Amino acid sequence: MDQNNNQTNPYDFILNSNQTKKSIDFKNKKSMLLLFSGGALFMVIIIIVLSNIFAGPTIININSYTKTLQDQAEIVHLTGEVMNNTFGSLSLPVNLDNATVTTNVSLASQQSNIVSYLKSNGYTVSPTIINLGINQSLDKQLTTDYTDQTFNSSYQQALTSLLNQYLSDLSATYKSSTGPKGRIMLKSDYTSIGLVQKSI
Repeated sequence: MDQNNNQTNPYDFILNSNQTKKSIDFKNKKSMLLLFSGGALFMVIIIIVLSNIFAGPTIININSYTKTLQDQAEIVHLTGEVMNNTFGSLSLPVNLDNATVTTNVSLASQQSNIVSYLKSNGYTVSPTIINLGINQSLDKQLTTDYTDQTFNSSYQQALTSLLNQYLSDLSATYKSSTGPKGRIMLKSDYTSIGLVQKSI
């Protein structure tokens, strides 16, 4: 009797086949899930690599960037002359005075950022080329206006016009270039100077 109980039933594999099958199914599902996850991750990596390869080079419209730099040079020059009382002792309205200082500091910084950005992408625009944007004729006209005591209105009109042109050139440069870092920089410049321009 005890011997019969201790003996292994030769048909256990049939009687217990459902349990064995469930265990095997669980292991197979787990393996398949891991295999699927690994395959999906591999495909994502391949897609990212291929998109970077075929995305194309960063397009920089150097002529448009140069025009933007020249705009900045003129505005920084003009506002700097006003801040230094080059035209004479001035008494500007508060909003125009504040706009002058803000514009000078902001555009000097923006110009430095653009020069650095271009350099990081293999382009160099010489200071000589940049300073071609400085309009000496405007300086002479404002000197005359100071003598005629019409400086404030003339300067306000000149600064407004220069900023409008600068915003237009920023927009054109943004549209003609594809570099994401450059576009973010240009958009930020446009937004900040747009606010200054509205305050004049």
